[in-house]
Amino acid sequence: MGSAGIIIAIVVAIGSQAQPVLLKPEWGAVLSEEQAKVFWKPRLCNRPAPGPIQEIWIPDVATIRRLEAALGPALQEAIDESNIAPEKPHAGDFYRQYAGFVVGGKRIVYINGLHTTTINQEEARSLRWQRQAISPCDGGMMFFGAEYVVETGTVRNIVFNGGGRGQTR
Repeated sequence: MGSAGIIIAIVVAIGSQAQPVLLKPEWGAVLSEEQAKVFWKPRLCNRPAPGPIQEIWIPDVATIRRLEAALGPALQEAIDESNIAPEKPHAGDFYRQYAGFVVGGKRIVYINGLHTTTINQEEARSLRWQRQAISPCDGGMMFFGAEYVVETGTVRNIVFNGGGRGQTR
């Protein structure tokens, strides 16, 4: 292979690597213990809830940073693989609510995802979504739930409203 062929191969290899999906940190909020209880039930309308939950804990900033680094690519892959809707959102277009639970003796962070089009301007300005858990029914790919396992640093059980499952990681 000549030098031109090697350069083309390198460019193709670099271009085919998955690009990181960056989430907006200001669109993520850790809910209070009281608000986390909204997700402490057997089922969240039309998607399964995490559990069985043994206790609630409050995730720290370092845990949320690791979670968001893992969530972006995992969520985008689940969106890309889903067949719920022909038009698919981008993983970076979701507000995220975080609630810490102990499930099966392991700390997880439950992620409640709300697409930007589902948060009206008044809610966004007032930051109500940062303080109050939102548990919508229906909405398809505009809402999702997922779990981040702190011990392994993995995202699992990505489920869109309406029952569409993403990949478990």
